[in-house]
Amino acid sequence: MSSTVKAQPDIATRSIAGVLVPDTPLISRAIEYAREHSEPYLFNHVMRSWLFAATLAQLNQTAHDGEVLAVTTILHDLGLAEGFKGLLRFEVEGANAARAFARHEGLDDRRAQLIWDGVALNSTPSIALYKEAEIALATLMVPKKGSL
Repeated sequence: MSSTVKAQPDIATRSIAGVLVPDTPLISRAIEYAREHSEPYLFNHVMRSWLFAATLAQLNQTAHDGEVLAVTTILHDLGLAEGFKGLLRFEVEGANAARAFARHEGLDDRRAQLIWDGVALNSTPSIALYKEAEIALATLMVPKKGSL
């Protein structure tokens, strides 16, 4: 995994299920967005995915952008939600929706593109594991539905 993005030690944190995660308005809005647009089982899955990815980053001391990792994992399955189904593969539909969310929230093009890549490549570890740390972490730690 690449560690080109520096960790953000000055961001507020909170504990969810014993996992220390960043606590920012952007992440709170991503959580609410996912909750609003996802069935409960899917929302629970993406939240677990975020906690697993954050735990892996902490254990491996992987430098990363905590907000990008959070938004990527929390929104990674939007393409499966009824409101985002379209003609494209669900990963691309979800990535487009996640990037639109990121841009609406004021993220710069680089961070919005990282989120798009992370969502679009989530089910393609043969590529995602060789991308930026946030993308690799999101791909490594997305548990299969029904596994927990």
